[in-house]
Amino acid sequence: MASEDDIARQTILAEIVPAFLAVDPGAFSRMGEFLASMPALFFQGQGRSGLVARMAAMRFMQMGRVAYVVGDTCTPAAQPGDALVTVSGSGATAVGLTVARRAREAGMKLAAIVHLPGSPLEAMSDVTLTVGAPTSAQFGGSLFEQCALLVLDALVLAQTRADPAVHARMAARHASLE
Repeated sequence: MASEDDIARQTILAEIVPAFLAVDPGAFSRMGEFLASMPALFFQGQGRSGLVARMAAMRFMQMGRVAYVVGDTCTPAAQPGDALVTVSGSGATAVGLTVARRAREAGMKLAAIVHLPGSPLEAMSDVTLTVGAPTSAQFGGSLFEQCALLVLDALVLAQTRADPAVHARMAARHASLE
């Protein structure tokens, strides 16, 4: 008989694998091309989505990209043509929409990673990637946040796979004062 731990792990895998595989390959490619073409990337999100955005910013920085987290004390002013990358399940979080509007006014490009298509954030964005699916087994937006992290990691992998020296360069940029 399966233990409660086994059931919990199997439940998450049963949800995340099909949700991750359901990400539109064309939208994934468009997001990758968009991110690769931007001079600087500013990541934002609220709550757990914000934690996913922070992890993505770290990976993009480690691969050698100019990447910041909105709201950090060391984040510089964005320039016209830079990109704001917003991770928001609903695509309607008030703070996220306010930052997106300010970014647009500053001449920035917008990328959105959302759970719900047709959101206000999607309507404002140059490129959108819809991830996740409704879940009844996990709490809140867990499935979206898990899929958003995996998709962002997959974007990093897609942009670095052809470079045999990338792991050494990324390791050299990894935090060293911990």
